[in-house]
Amino acid sequence: MSDFQKCPRCGGVFMGSACPNCGEGTAIGIPALEGFKVGETFHGLEILEQIGRGGMGVVYKARQPGLDRVVALKLLLPDKSARGDFEARFGREAKALAALSHANIVTVFEFGTDPAGFYFTMEFVDGANLRENLKSRKLATDEAVRIALQVCEGLEYAHAEGIVHRDIKPENILIDRKGRVKIADFGLAKLVGSTAETLLLTQSGAMVGTAAYMSPEQMENAREVDQRTDIYSTGIVLYEMLTGERPLGRFDPPSKHAPVPAGLDEAVMKALSKNPRDRYANVGEFRQALLPHASTVVSQRAGKKRRNLIPWIVLADVLVAIVVLAAWRPWKKPLPPSPLESPSTPVKSDPPPFTIAYEEVRSVKPPHSILGSVAFTPDGKILATSGVGSTLSLWEVETGNLLATLDARAVAVPSIAISPDGKTLAAVALTFPPSISLQFWDLATRAQTRVFAAELVGAALAFSPDGKTIASAGEDGVVRIWDVAMDQEPKRCASHVGTVWSVAFSADGRLLASVGDDEVVHIWDLHDQREMRILKGHVGTIYAVTFLPDGQRVVSAGADHLIRVWHSDSGAELFKLDGHLLRIGSLSVRADGRVLASAGDEKKILLWDLAQRKVACELAGHPERIACVRFAIDGRLLASGGNGHVVKVWGPRK
Repeated sequence: MSDFQKCPRCGGVFMGSACPNCGEGTAIGIPALEGFKVGETFHGLEILEQIGRGGMGVVYKARQPGLDRVVALKLLLPDKSARGDFEARFGREAKALAALSHANIVTVFEFGTDPAGFYFTMEFVDGANLRENLKSRKLATDEAVRIALQVCEGLEYAHAEGIVHRDIKPENILIDRKGRVKIADFGLAKLVGSTAETLLLTQSGAMVGTAAYMSPEQMENAREVDQRTDIYSTGIVLYEMLTGERPLGRFDPPSKHAPVPAGLDEAVMKALSKNPRDRYANVGEFRQALLPHASTVVSQRAGKKRRNLIPWIVLADVLVAIVVLAAWRPWKKPLPPSPLESPSTPVKSDPPPFTIAYEEVRSVKPPHSILGSVAFTPDGKILATSGVGSTLSLWEVETGNLLATLDARAVAVPSIAISPDGKTLAAVALTFPPSISLQFWDLATRAQTRVFAAELVGAALAFSPDGKTIASAGEDGVVRIWDVAMDQEPKRCASHVGTVWSVAFSADGRLLASVGDDEVVHIWDLHDQREMRILKGHVGTIYAVTFLPDGQRVVSAGADHLIRVWHSDSGAELFKLDGHLLRIGSLSVRADGRVLASAGDEKKILLWDLAQRKVACELAGHPERIACVRFAIDGRLLASGGNGHVVKVWGPRK
């Protein structure tokens, strides 16, 4: 290795292992990884260009001809795989990383070994990392908070899956051209055994790059850390975004260096507490502490552009992680009416006015530590709930009394649905050791009547309007149509890339809509399981889909914060509803087709007047994210579930 090196990121010339300008570098004493040339192939990938080199390895932009997609190929540096047990650990850790599926985490497609080294193929993010953004311009406070919120979203999901990042820094925070944040290199610090000692030995003198973002406990013992180390590192990144400098030594609050909203200091400084016990207990608490300041920042600018007020006020809330949900907490009284309910916009007299005002009428406390789903019987008298735990719960809506507990003998039941005739409850059950089943229960006798083996986790479940079939879907991207009455292999609708998060039948049972990670709405003709149409427009994962009662319009929502209404036959986007700031995870349409409920991480539900195309009512009371919303068939009641061992039932305001 030459004494002098040219930094592949910023072009600076330096000696040693790390560029003093940006922290980019290679390991001292380790021969450089032999690179690929443009046009060469590697495991079927066509190399397009080298796009980065860091302490972990070299990253290439490559094309996967078979799927006609661009991916990122990462080869680990030879020294990172020098330990004798590395291959076994690589396989174990890489499988865990590949299982992560979240809009704010770079997806791992494939991993393996080769004479060239250990490698990953990953989602290619067309944009720049946060370090490059910080060098090119000063971030506005609201943009810094928005980026931090998206980082927290990804971390919250990963922590729920038992994975700590350990290396949060601007270089590992990627931002695409649409402003979406993606966290890269999940778990690699643990995989390659990065410690404070090894980092300091391989950096040129001062602590730069990774070590500068490590928590005190990670500096002392990198193997004995938990999710609070990621909170600390995220706090450093946020401090740097707000002030333009890292918090070193005895540092001042961000407000001493930059104009930030009141109270944001406290959130950042708590995250940067030296003792992990003094920090937020989990990243969800940190995210909740930041949310109000996202609203405050925008409200200060609202006088300039009043039309921007609605989307940014709502940013204090959004999405569902449909299967992975946060822990529940005690509920609060409904908040005062939102500014969104202000009568500043005239209401047309046509169509005739009707009531969309709802209020909380009942709450129940199910045993599920994490909520999965809720479902009404057709008469609205019984509400079923499911979640983490072995049981399903049936509640009397009128009194809130627990009627029955059904033992699914499962670790979790993420999805449930009740047949249109009210006789059957279907549930996707996860057991341990890992196994999945689709269970059916007789609601009259409370007995399990049939069990189908399911291939993969099903986050999506829906009965057909006639109740004769049920659709399920999950991680393998295949929608399965099961005949409820017969023991036979399900029909398959296969076109998705990635997890399918939601499915819905049209009112006549002719069509099925499905959505997921591939960012499009799939419309299927169920006569022959033919894909009729693909609806494009969303950016990021789509988490929820439903048909309007006319069967001609389909509604979808997801990571881009927008609700889109489409014509199912023509594929045209009819209009979109903009009121959320983070991901939307659940939708439900009232039976009259005039009211749409949407919810996510917002701690509130938005009720939309579809004729007026605006928010007509907000329902507040959930302290954290809302996992699901569901109207009863007659539309009189609405159920919602979220964190805090609470499911709420809402009815017309008296």
